[in-house]
Amino acid sequence: MGKRLLKESTILLKGTPGTITVFKVDVPDEDYEVVVRVAKRCEHFPVIGIHPAGSNLDCSGARPWTSFRERAAEGFWMDLAAGELLSASFDQKKLKECLVKDGGHFKFRFSSGPMPKLSKIDGKGNASELCFLHPIPAQKYDLYAILSPECKLELKVSSAIRHKRHAADSTLKMMWDDPEFTDAVISCEGMDFPVHRAVLCKASPVFAAAFRGAMKEAATARFEVQDSKQDSVKATLSYIYSGDLEEGSAPHVLPLAHRFQLDGLVTEACEKMLANLKSSNVADVVKALRPLKENKEIAQVWEQVVSRIAGDKEMCRASLENP
Repeated sequence: MGKRLLKESTILLKGTPGTITVFKVDVPDEDYEVVVRVAKRCEHFPVIGIHPAGSNLDCSGARPWTSFRERAAEGFWMDLAAGELLSASFDQKKLKECLVKDGGHFKFRFSSGPMPKLSKIDGKGNASELCFLHPIPAQKYDLYAILSPECKLELKVSSAIRHKRHAADSTLKMMWDDPEFTDAVISCEGMDFPVHRAVLCKASPVFAAAFRGAMKEAATARFEVQDSKQDSVKATLSYIYSGDLEEGSAPHVLPLAHRFQLDGLVTEACEKMLANLKSSNVADVVKALRPLKENKEIAQVWEQVVSRIAGDKEMCRASLENP
């Protein structure tokens, strides 16, 4: 098996005559981005993907493709030429077109954590999740490239871990901590929170529609949040300005994050709930997730929570006795 060590660098991979070649690619961080530039492809190659860490995907022998399929059945693979997503014993999900053509490039991101995902990144830097037929379980994965004899491609791998705090974030946090020049109010249970409409409108399409349109909120610069608690609203607004979310607030802000289409907060809340699930908070987690489990991202978290509860007698009792 070929191996290439990439530390935010670019390297050319070539297929081996007479067989398919599996390249294991070392990555700089748990979350990373990859730009794939294909010099030459064939019908079903190259294939790029992830597989549970520590596996042996060596496919040498008389039937290399059969050998690879047998060894790599637990992985999640992108057939860049045929435009197929392969998972769980190579169940196929056909995409509208191939992901990359000769001379073209394809950029994707792997995000680790309680809800691992692979996302395609377009030319403007926008990420859209690649939805396999089976969800990606939470565990450690290695990155692989599989090439036929004729294939040639170039990989550039870089870290996707961003520093949570930079100058603009610090300024926003100061605007929340010391709310000068605010021009709107978010109200809940008689508590008013002074805010900046520009900040909220950029964060949430719901706030943008309310403050920009013909709704009364646009005229009064006042938004009343119904069916929630003031602490939950405060935590949600604090996240918009600072990017910070306390562990205990996660189940309580999730309904608001979903309502206001704050995708980053949905992900953050779900990750914190999974990472900190225990008998003392399982009832709150179930209460937060159950009404929203039809949402694609939340559905994956719901299934993981159900599985964890089923295997833990104490959590199962707590979830039933504290509805």
